[in-house]
Amino acid sequence: MDSRDLGLPEDIAIVGTYQDPNIEAILALEPDLVLLSAETTRTDSHVALKDALSEAGITAAYFSVTHFEDYLNMLKICSDITGDADAYQKNGLDVEAKIEAIIAENKLDTEPSVLLMVTYSGGIRAQSSDTMTGRMLAELGCHNILDDNPGMLQDFSVENIIEADPDYIFVIPMGNDDALAEKNLKENVESNPAWSSLTAVKEGRYILLPKDKFMYKPNARWAESYAYLADLLHA
Repeated sequence: MDSRDLGLPEDIAIVGTYQDPNIEAILALEPDLVLLSAETTRTDSHVALKDALSEAGITAAYFSVTHFEDYLNMLKICSDITGDADAYQKNGLDVEAKIEAIIAENKLDTEPSVLLMVTYSGGIRAQSSDTMTGRMLAELGCHNILDDNPGMLQDFSVENIIEADPDYIFVIPMGNDDALAEKNLKENVESNPAWSSLTAVKEGRYILLPKDKFMYKPNARWAESYAYLADLLHA
């Protein structure tokens, strides 16, 4: 609520956190419809609200949004509910057309190898082609090294990265403290003496990606995220 410029009114109601929504605060608003996530780390935190909302006569809809087509599906449902077909066209179908054009114009034939990582205050983890940014990179013609070594999801180490020596290394900062996330990256990855020998590091393809385009769902700006990656891959 503090770090993103969402253009919300000052009197917007806060109903807990993403992981811990407050059912009492939600019920106090007497909403007609509650939109919930089906993909929280603690799945019970949202699913557990279903019965309480149902008993209060409040309709709840659960969505899982990872890739653009998931967003498009949710947007269609919400636009149908509000009767705003223009919003679906502008924020959905028009964006889809832009994405298709970006992929058609920029898809690589060489299939460069990539490592995609998320860094946060408590650690680092690699991301596969099934994630939001991973899918975008794959559609633009990249080959994720986790596709060859899925064990890196659980056994992530600098040694594995050095062995794979990817053409690109992309890093997304996660959480509310970017400074701590970057500090963790330096201490646990960049401090390894062999890190500077990696092809991606030596050739300037070790890249920190902006959170607004690759950590948070870009929604109506999804085409901008594709274009951002396409520019990096063609630099």
